[in-house]
Amino acid sequence: MKRSFMLGVLFWGCSFVANAQSEYEVGFARVSIEPDCSLISLPLAGYGYPREGRFTLEWVKKGMGVDVTEMTGYAGCLYALNRNGRLLKREISDQKGEWKVIGAPSDSLCLLAGLGKDLYACDKAGNIWKGKPENFPGARKKVGTFPGIQALTTLGECFYAVVEGKGLWEGRWENRQLRWKRVGEASSIISLAAYGERLYALTADGLLWQRYLGADKPWLKIAWLNGSTCAVRMKKIAVTGGRLYGLSEEEVVYIAEHSSLHALSASAVAIKSGKETAVIVGVDLTGFDYSLGAAVKREITRKRGIPAEAILINASHSHFAPVAQAFPTWGEHQQLPDSLYLNEFVKKGMIEAIEQALDRLEKSKLTFGRGTTAIGANRSLSGADALYDSALDVIQIQAKNHKGFIFLTGCHPVFRNEGRSGYTISPNFPGYARSRIEEKSGADMALFLQGCAGDINPRAWDPVETGVVLGDEVLRIIEKEGIPLRGKITYEMDSVLLPARVWSEDRIRQFREENRGQEGDVEAEKNVRWADMMLSHYAAGTVPQYMPVYIQIINIGNWRLVGLSREAVTQYGIAIKALQPDKYISVLGYCNDVPSYLPNAEHIKAGTYEGYNSFFWNAQPCLFPENVFDVVIKKVKEKF
Repeated sequence: MKRSFMLGVLFWGCSFVANAQSEYEVGFARVSIEPDCSLISLPLAGYGYPREGRFTLEWVKKGMGVDVTEMTGYAGCLYALNRNGRLLKREISDQKGEWKVIGAPSDSLCLLAGLGKDLYACDKAGNIWKGKPENFPGARKKVGTFPGIQALTTLGECFYAVVEGKGLWEGRWENRQLRWKRVGEASSIISLAAYGERLYALTADGLLWQRYLGADKPWLKIAWLNGSTCAVRMKKIAVTGGRLYGLSEEEVVYIAEHSSLHALSASAVAIKSGKETAVIVGVDLTGFDYSLGAAVKREITRKRGIPAEAILINASHSHFAPVAQAFPTWGEHQQLPDSLYLNEFVKKGMIEAIEQALDRLEKSKLTFGRGTTAIGANRSLSGADALYDSALDVIQIQAKNHKGFIFLTGCHPVFRNEGRSGYTISPNFPGYARSRIEEKSGADMALFLQGCAGDINPRAWDPVETGVVLGDEVLRIIEKEGIPLRGKITYEMDSVLLPARVWSEDRIRQFREENRGQEGDVEAEKNVRWADMMLSHYAAGTVPQYMPVYIQIINIGNWRLVGLSREAVTQYGIAIKALQPDKYISVLGYCNDVPSYLPNAEHIKAGTYEGYNSFFWNAQPCLFPENVFDVVIKKVKEKF
């Protein structure tokens, strides 16, 4: 299974024109990108706080233990040892959660693990025994000795053990003997489990960690005692039936779930006229790297023949979606996306949504409507500089037996990051707005696209309130007769390459010196990581020379959709629409690549988060020049 992919950056400057048509074929589809429980826990993107991380794992009570001192998972069952040395068994399919006593007592056994058709146990002297579960521990055979084992698990044909003072060891059968080799560090681990290609470890301080198999792979934190979704201290963990179980210090058995509203999705609308097809995709992610969008487009081009320039991918920017892009200056647990989630759920989900939309094309009428919304406000500037693009654009899709909507405005899906909601997977207010529209209108699908939301936050703290208000405003717009869309489909993609005015090595070293030695200070730690990254670039001769801004334009007849990369602030939307105020123009940020903010001169001069500090958080080589807004708008104007 591929764990990562990198594509070269391509710049397009050509356009493609279809024959004039006034009738469209439209298809739409939505596919879940919710993680399943094979991914034990994922870090959420959007916030660098709390320092300990925001993880999706939630412990759900499944029953009581019986004075258990050890627990393992094996063949769809949980096996445990109680304080009297009795072996216990519990079927995970047993809804009552009853433990059954099996085998004879043994006061010397302390660790359990299952492999193949046998159950293995380690005694206090480090002797390793095997036997059939139904006869264990009476009919057992000694297979080896390894003193000091503190935690034991199995995966595939291998054993994994934490050995006191010696780290993590892997055991394999060689010539009927169990031979061990050291494969990494292991500090304060009190329980081990394994699934897929990963090991899971519980440490004495209540933290949960994971690492890939192989020598010297790093441990990454995946859960901590956050007092909300993960508030119970565990003493043992085990995997069986593809699920992680925990045994608390109070002898309660829990199962690991994702704390989620189960509404994260990738949605696609395909629009065809003549020989040309355009695809618009909205995905519930905080953002994504260029490489992911390019990989999705390449696959659709290969399978369906649709050019990359005709496929626009927009992130809703929910701050409650799993990490899906690289954040090198964040805490270690957030620096890279989970490769299985990115490739097997996000990437595949986006491709599936696009293909389903293409397979569902049917003759449809398209209309454009525009209203206003007051859900947001400028969060960073004041006075005349505190702009807010209140436009709310809606495309209505009406087929013979189906209908759908595309709606877009610009506002950060950031609240509420506290308590349980701060650790829960959610599309935030865009999801509530979609549900409201679909429920009240009977639409098959409502697709939200994020506008130029860089400096816009919701007025309301409650995302449900924001979503309902936005949904009702869309419903009011569609009550009125819209403007019919007629004409050709055209599309193009281009870029602006802004010179990277990188700090000197001396200035970076000084910046690092000013921030070092402040352990626990999230801002200072981020700054040190940024400085180290840039100094590494200098040492390797790989200092970035440019900072690209991508510009994509899709024309559906008399409607023009402009998609900018990065987190464009609200003035971009206002200015681009003002280039042709008599035209139907909609403007998006968060398209095709979301590596940083896209500020204007006011933000840069004022040193706002959007204009200064965010560039360190986003691991950018430097700040944008003050004329970035003028350069981007000029390039867009050339395309009109």
